[in-house]
This record gives sequence, C-alpha cells and structure tokens, in this order.
Amino acid sequence: LRTLPTGLADLKGSSEDVLMKGKMFSIGPNPASDRLDVFLDDNTGNATLSIISSNGLTLTRRLVSKASKTSFDLSGYLPGTYLIRVQKGQAVQTHRFVILK
Repeated sequence: LRTLPTGLADLKGSSEDVLMKGKMFSIGPNPASDRLDVFLDDNTGNATLSIISSNGLTLTRRLVSKASKTSFDLSGYLPGTYLIRVQKGQAVQTHRFVILK
C-alpha cells in the first residue's frame, strides 16, 4: 500500500514516481494558468487521475476510460506547485506542475 506525500519536500529530486515501465501520460502546458491538459498513452485504458496539493491533499479525482486527452479547469486553484497522478491498477505515475496566474 502506498501513502501520499505530506508535502513536496517528500519528493526530493524527482518529478516522477514511476511504479511501472513506460510512460503512462504527459501534461501541458507547464507552467499552467487556467487549464491543464493530460495526454494519456493509448494503452492506459481505465485510469484514475488526481490533482494533489503541495501538502498532500487530493483536490480533484477523475475516472477516465480509454480517453487520449482530458483537461482540468484550474481557474479556481491558487498559484503554486501541484502534482498530477495517474493510477491504473497498481501502476502509478506522478508529475509535478506549476500554476501561475
């Protein structure tokens, strides 16, 4: 079982947390202002996407199935550093992104 980090300091030196081989997704733009696009690998299939704050709180969680792209509206988020996490079964990947206003 895996626990979420309590803050970005727990992720020392790495912007990715890869528990499977291969790249499940990419993001853009980074830094973002009002929207974050998530581009899923064709083989990702059903997955859970989460936006996590710098203090480890899950702010948004979305289930996707066989989508190649999904977007998050960031207009209600404060500027700062966040994580986007994609989980498919036991496989997990996390990327860091920044919101600038």
